[in-house]
Amino acid sequence: KVQATEPEPATVTPIPVVEVPKPLNPRASAVADTPPSLLQAVNPAYTEAARRRGVEGAVRLAVEIDE
Repeated sequence: KVQATEPEPATVTPIPVVEVPKPLNPRASAVADTPPSLLQAVNPAYTEAARRRGVEGAVRLAVEIDE
């Protein structure tokens, strides 16, 4: 004689809710009051051979300031 058993119900563990702290100064995360400006332009130094060949390049710079 085979006896059937009921499966145990699945146990569900609730996920804790984490509140993200609000910034002390709400404007701190907003756009800066003063737009960025160029302080000093530095022209690249190419050799004459590089100039003749038309060598050129580009630099992309990403900066994050945390004050």
